[in-house]
This record gives sequence, structure tokens and C-alpha cells, in this order.
Amino acid sequence: MKKTALLFLTGVLFLLFIGADVKLFGRGDTVIGQDPMGVVKARTMIFMEGNIMFDEIIKLAKSLQWERRTVTSLICQGPGILFHASIVSNQAGVVDGLIYDGTGTAGEIMFDMAAVDNASDRLNLWPGRYFKKGLYVVGTANVESITVGFLPIKD
Repeated sequence: MKKTALLFLTGVLFLLFIGADVKLFGRGDTVIGQDPMGVVKARTMIFMEGNIMFDEIIKLAKSLQWERRTVTSLICQGPGILFHASIVSNQAGVVDGLIYDGTGTAGEIMFDMAAVDNASDRLNLWPGRYFKKGLYVVGTANVESITVGFLPIKD
């Protein structure tokens, strides 16, 4: 029962956090009691109705772009929001990677990533990191791949 309530509450908070159209209504019915050890416990029931905006969530998911590169590259030109970045090392050794807000290495460094032999480093960003000029990735000689997930913003 506790796990179910926690999952329900987590789901509601997530939906409210992403801006879904969830309406909470009714009064909270609070039940107070004691367990066999004498600890006072309270439980509040919350009722939920509403239209969760699945169309908006699907639209956002379809707008996300994923790029996987094995060499230094310009990923996106112009503004956007970076949600995910990962770098994978090959068997030869340690890899370093830089992610720039710009169209080249003259831009502002947003993140520095590193991974040892046959390993990876990941960034999952919520609500995301805004970039103004572009998204440019640089990897050293031992890079197997650099993957980024982002949402371009159209002016």
C-alpha cells in the first residue's frame, strides 16, 4: 500500500512538474491511527481527475533530436535546450569530451566529460541546459562516440 501511494504521488508530482493539465479536487480525507507499536500515523486520500495532455507530451518527444558522432562536430546551429549528453571510450584509453555553446571551440564550454577505457560518462539534465549559439562537441582520440539529446528552438 505504501509503495502504491508513493508511486501515485510521484506520478502526480511529475505530471505537475512537466506542466500537464492535472486537476486535484475534493477534500483530503485524513485518517489518524496508531500502529501496534504506538506510533501515530496519518493518511490523506487525494482524488484526481482531469485531462493529462498526452498530445503535448508526444509532441515534445517527437521534437527531441538525438545525434551520435564519432568525431568533433557542429551538432546544432542556433539556440536550443540540451537534455542529455554521453561520451563512450574505446579500448585504447581514457577519453575527454567538451560540449560548447557555440559553432566551434571559441564558444563557451558548457560541460567537460571524461571516461576511462571501455566506459562512459553521462549527463541527464532536467529541465535542460539552454544554449544560445549552437551545440558543438569535441572528443579526444579515444572517443568511441558522443551522443547528445536536445531540442532546437526555432526563432
